[in-house]
Amino acid sequence: MVDIIGGGPKKDELVKLAHTLGVEKRVNFIDWIDHSRLHENLMKYRALVSPSLADAGATTVQEAMAIGLPVICLDWGGPALYVDQHTGILIEPKNEAHVVEQLASAMDALCENCALAEEMSIKCREKAEDYRWSKAIEEWTAIYTGLCAGKRQRWIPSGESREKSVRS
Repeated sequence: MVDIIGGGPKKDELVKLAHTLGVEKRVNFIDWIDHSRLHENLMKYRALVSPSLADAGATTVQEAMAIGLPVICLDWGGPALYVDQHTGILIEPKNEAHVVEQLASAMDALCENCALAEEMSIKCREKAEDYRWSKAIEEWTAIYTGLCAGKRQRWIPSGESREKSVRS
């Protein structure tokens, strides 16, 4: 079963396509998920598939990773900054046919290989720890403390050495 979440401009076209392909009983179209129940709703999935070329912020990807959903997405924009070979499957956006073929292949791989999906799930939760607000506050506090002490610092993403960030 596949759920397609979002009521975007292509929804009617996708509903017709599902009917034409005879898979309408295996595809659910969901316009909206109540954000207060997001965690509960997303926990039932094996992965998040996000083939967007326009997702610069990748909030959806971060939310999915935080609950342990491997991500299948394009190697492009915001999602490509968060997803790696340990946390999901990146697809090069060569052309539409390639993307469709690779999306299907990636979904099959995670459906057929439970161990791979579980391994990626664990890595997603580990990596998502770097994106928690508490972690961001720690990093910002360290930067501001350094600035107040007269040290110029540049921001270093989580996971890299803080010592490298201090400049005299």
